[in-house]
Amino acid sequence: MIEYDPEPPHTFLTYCIQIAIICFFAFILTYLARTKILKCLILSVLLLLFAIDFYLVSNFGHPVSPYFLTLILETNSNEANGFIENYIYTRIGLITVILTTFIPIAYLATNYLWRKYGQLCKHKICNILIGSTLCISIIGGGGVIYSYKQLFSNSDSESVGRWRSYAFLRPIDSITNLVYSFYHLKVSSDDLRKAQKSTYQSLKHCEVTTKDSINIILVIGESYIKKHSSLYGYYLMTCPNMSKEKDNGNLFVFNDVITPFAATNLSIKNILSCNSVSDNEFWFERPYFPAIFHSSGYNVYMYDNQRSIDRNIPSEFSLDAYLYNENICSMSYDKINDSTCPYDADFVKKYLEEPMIDKRSLVIYHLQGQHISASTHYPHTQEFMRFSLKDIQRNDSYLNDKKKQEIVEYDNATYYNDYVMSLLFDYYRDKNAVLIYFSDHGDEVYDYRDSMGRTDIDSMTSGILEYIYEIPFFIWVSNKYKEKYPNEIINIKNSIDKPFSTDNICHVLFYLAGIESYYNEKRNFISPNYIIKDRIIKGVEASLNYDAKN
Repeated sequence: MIEYDPEPPHTFLTYCIQIAIICFFAFILTYLARTKILKCLILSVLLLLFAIDFYLVSNFGHPVSPYFLTLILETNSNEANGFIENYIYTRIGLITVILTTFIPIAYLATNYLWRKYGQLCKHKICNILIGSTLCISIIGGGGVIYSYKQLFSNSDSESVGRWRSYAFLRPIDSITNLVYSFYHLKVSSDDLRKAQKSTYQSLKHCEVTTKDSINIILVIGESYIKKHSSLYGYYLMTCPNMSKEKDNGNLFVFNDVITPFAATNLSIKNILSCNSVSDNEFWFERPYFPAIFHSSGYNVYMYDNQRSIDRNIPSEFSLDAYLYNENICSMSYDKINDSTCPYDADFVKKYLEEPMIDKRSLVIYHLQGQHISASTHYPHTQEFMRFSLKDIQRNDSYLNDKKKQEIVEYDNATYYNDYVMSLLFDYYRDKNAVLIYFSDHGDEVYDYRDSMGRTDIDSMTSGILEYIYEIPFFIWVSNKYKEKYPNEIINIKNSIDKPFSTDNICHVLFYLAGIESYYNEKRNFISPNYIIKDRIIKGVEASLNYDAKN
């Protein structure tokens, strides 16, 4: 069931209201402005806000939001180029340009007509209509002010997110959307300080029950659509190396794993913190689990091929602000990467670490995976351009050769991701090692409708759940690990069909590492004492009980 309502559908009426609000602000602000330059600047900003809002709603089903601002601030040049190629040069993009051009023309025409025929408005009926409109505007303005007061009374990102749905007057105009989005990001910076504090306090109680030298590798993929993996029955062999490991008994594929968030920022924060979304716990209230590993005597390596090495972004806006905050780094890591690579295989080869003798290690890889645009995430060589148009065995009415080519590129990126994983398997094959892989979220590439990327995720339809929230998940173990931990292997085999959400992954890792601090076996799905609970997933503003979706 939906816990709170998503953004209401935008109709022709809401667009008319938005235009009216912009015109109202334009009238007030330009009246106050003393120069033509200032008036033009004000009108241009308001027009730009409307254009962005219209485009986002029309193309993605949602207006300006904190998610959108964060995405913009965390997008590098390659991702920006991919976005422009896939979204701007479209029918919606053309309509946005035409509409945005029409509005200033209509505004100038209205000004002209007002100057020429304004005296007609001195009629008594016109005065009554204008007076009534002003009264309604004043009353509505009071409601807007009250809603703003409610917004600014919230002090954390979760409650600010709920305000949008519970507000006295739901925000539908571009200006309120922008104010809401920036305030949301402001309180997010406060959340970061809370996260540092909760992590620091947790380090006083860390202890480990195993003295064995073990390598635990956590690999977080990007935008991996579960149904494009041959491990889950896809008709193209996109995962030959992993399939071989599965046949040899070293790789175990899990069938019912979801992510609680469809955005990398929120997904990663909740993956690397010790909170549980389903228990209404927030990531900033619980410790950062790599710090617990580090305090328990593990060497911790963080290798992030999406890290913004040279990008100058206000720290409170960025995922990097959490992962690479100075205090978090000092509490958590022995080593982090100081560079990234265009391709994940080159990155993994560069940062393969020989474990220290008689030391335990946790190695975290965050890959580029199959992020849009997928064609930029694998080398265009004969080895990795594995699939072509002739391999796409689909005849959906909305598919043309261009869209089929994008499917081809996504499948090639998936094939390349399989190769990346084989590098890690081969490196750790003769060591005491266990590796967990899953994606931060899924994606769409014209799978069941004419859509690419993550659009209208708050609709929470069966297709959205299946392709964006359901994710691939597997555990790989070396032969040495299988020999040393036969009971753990039995537990892993018995858990492949259990429902699980990746925000509780820390408890799986604590179990494998022998760390007692903060370990909760009821949240560890490979434990016999795991308690199955309803899993909550969250869109930009809507929440859904995933296990009650039917």
